[in-house]
Amino acid sequence: MRKLTELLLELDIKCILGDVNKDIAQVRYNSKDVSAGDLFIAISGEKSDGHDYINQAIQSGASAIISEKLITSFIGSNIPIIIVENTRKALARIAYSFHGNPSEKMKVIGVTGTNGKTTITHILKAIYDKSGVKTGLIGTNGIMIGDKKINATHTTPNPLEIARLFEEMLSEGCSVAIMEVSSHALSQYRVDGIEFDFALFSNLSQDHLDYHTDMNAYANSKKMLFDGLAEDKIAIINGDSGYAEKMINNTHSEIVKVGRENKNNAIINNEILKQNGINFSLSLEGKKYSFSSDLIGSFNVENLALASVLALKDGFSQREINYAISDGVKVKGRMEKYELPNGGLAIIDYAHTPDALRNALETSKELLESEKNIMTVVFGCGGDRDKVKRSIMGKIATENADIVFITNDNPRTENPNNIIKDILTGIAESDLRKVRVETDRMKAIIEALHSANRGDIVLIAGKGHEDYQVIGEEKLHFDDSEIVGSFFSQSKY
Repeated sequence: MRKLTELLLELDIKCILGDVNKDIAQVRYNSKDVSAGDLFIAISGEKSDGHDYINQAIQSGASAIISEKLITSFIGSNIPIIIVENTRKALARIAYSFHGNPSEKMKVIGVTGTNGKTTITHILKAIYDKSGVKTGLIGTNGIMIGDKKINATHTTPNPLEIARLFEEMLSEGCSVAIMEVSSHALSQYRVDGIEFDFALFSNLSQDHLDYHTDMNAYANSKKMLFDGLAEDKIAIINGDSGYAEKMINNTHSEIVKVGRENKNNAIINNEILKQNGINFSLSLEGKKYSFSSDLIGSFNVENLALASVLALKDGFSQREINYAISDGVKVKGRMEKYELPNGGLAIIDYAHTPDALRNALETSKELLESEKNIMTVVFGCGGDRDKVKRSIMGKIATENADIVFITNDNPRTENPNNIIKDILTGIAESDLRKVRVETDRMKAIIEALHSANRGDIVLIAGKGHEDYQVIGEEKLHFDDSEIVGSFFSQSKY
């Protein structure tokens, strides 16, 4: 129970109608969840507008309403109406305040970028955990409080959920919280009010343009994480990215740029890429550090370098970092390797953007035993999402693989055949001979695995850790790793 007057201190208020000397039982933004004594905040969503449900919230017992609009029909009622410019901002600030601002009692690390967020956050969690620091994690692969795993529906949950999770992390002894911070979350102010101690930028490439409309808007949303950093905090930036300078423009914190180019503060060198791992060095502030990991691929050198620089800036030693990353970072659905019975190799990766697919294919090809071996990829594109990237991914797939299976990803309400047609438009006529179309994802995976001989590689891309497939409005159980695992016995097929 919190006083409404205390919660309103966090807001930029335009107008107050009614008596705000009220006790608030809970904060809600879904009118269906409202009970007696709750504060209802009306949010304008993509599919519906919470302002249309204010009456329903009042009928359910709401004690107060926060709105962007002046609802004249409620003037004179005993329900106070607080008018603000942006109710999404209001929701975030009140959510964290209602739960006692738990993020202020922990070290909070935010990681944003198109690709690499999940891997970087897991690397960081391994470093803190293995050094005896109990850590919470919020991200695409789920939520972890110490060793306890909780499923997640969003990369970055809504503010009420984040605040509740932070509160739980604190109560269970976590002193560090690590978050993937999505562009949607930033543009929707879900993390507004969290004071980040570190903010990290991995890279930016085409994704989510169905939501952000263009790359500039997409970049601007990511930039919000760094614009909000206080002067005594630290920004860790992939300095080789073409968006690096945009990210840090107007950033007042300490900035550490990481990359292979000499312009950076931390320079990656001495890279050795092997089938069973990677070695590299970092030059930072006049010192040289050497690292090794069982992760594979040049893009994981970048992920490891960014995470290692953050850890070094937070006081960890080279030995402590190597102890954590040498063989202890396992990330479901990120370049997961499965040795096939016939001597081939299956790799499952979440690559669902053009840049991620190219990286996954290039890394997978490095693992081929010889030039005679075959590189096969199975992939699709999600429905009701960014259509522009489909043809680009088709082009990347056929330019980097010998056999290409185009199949369903999450078609959602879109006709799968239309998605595949979009993918095919990016493929050169001379490369169409490589393409096999099979909308049934399970059949496509099994056929690809059957076609692999000793030394061949099958990359299964797009869904990674996901254990479902969305077809129409239905969310059906489907896990690429289960299909690959069942292939070993052959009994199911």
